[in-house]
Amino acid sequence: VISFAFSAQTNANQTQDIIDGKLDKRKKGTYGPPFGKKCLLFIDDLNMPAKEKYGAQPPIELLRQWMDTQGWYERKTAEFRNLVDLIFIGAMGPPGAGRPFLTGRFQRHFNLVFVTPFEQESLQRIFQTIMQWFLGRFPGAVAGVANAVVRSTIQLYEDMSAAMLPTPAKSHYTFNLRDLAKVHLGICRCQKKSMESADDLARCWAHEAHRVFFDRLVTKDDQTWFREKMSEILKERLEIICRSTACRSCR
Repeated sequence: VISFAFSAQTNANQTQDIIDGKLDKRKKGTYGPPFGKKCLLFIDDLNMPAKEKYGAQPPIELLRQWMDTQGWYERKTAEFRNLVDLIFIGAMGPPGAGRPFLTGRFQRHFNLVFVTPFEQESLQRIFQTIMQWFLGRFPGAVAGVANAVVRSTIQLYEDMSAAMLPTPAKSHYTFNLRDLAKVHLGICRCQKKSMESADDLARCWAHEAHRVFFDRLVTKDDQTWFREKMSEILKERLEIICRSTACRSCR
C-alpha cells in the first residue's frame, strides 16, 4: 500500500518520487510491486494541489499521464517507466474554498462515489449513545448533561467547518467526523474520580475541544474567533454548568 495526502504545495516531482520509491524494477523499463502482488495507491485530498498559471495541477497531470499511457518518464534519464499492477483510489472534499475542480480528463478514469454528509440528528444520535453509555457510571449531575455536551460539540464542529475554510496557506483547515470523535473519545478517557461534577465535565469538554480544534489554528484572528465561539457555546448550550470555573478553559 502506498498512502499519502496532497497539499497545496505538493508538486509533480514529489508525487513521482514517492511512488517510484515504493516500486521494484521488474525488467528493463517496467516497475511495479513485488511479483505476484498488486499495489494499492491511495491519495487523500486529491484536489488540494494549487493550480499553476495556465490552470493545470501538475500532480494531477502526472497521474493522468500514468493512467493514459500506463507510465511516465524518469526525469534524469528520460527513460519511459511502465508502471504495472497498480490500483488507484483517491479521496477529496467538495470543490471550493481553495479546492479546485479536477479536470474532466482525469475524472473520466474513475468510478465516482459521493458520500452525503450526516444530518445533525444522525450525529446527535451516534455520539449521544456513546456519551450516555460512558457517563452512565458517573454521578447523576455529570451524566445528566451528556446530551448538552454532544450538541455543543456538533455546533462547534459545524461552525468551524463553515468559518474556517481551507486555503493554500491553511490547507490543514479541514474538519470531519474524526474531529467530532476525538473530542468525545478524549472525554471518555476521564476517570470517575476526576469528574465529580457538571463543571468538571464542562472543563474537560473545553480542554478536548481546544486540543482538537484550537491547536490547528495558525492566526490570532482565528484563535480569537474560536475563543469567542467557545464562550458563546458554553453560555448558550451549557449554561447550567458554566457559571463558575468552566469558562476559564476558553480564555
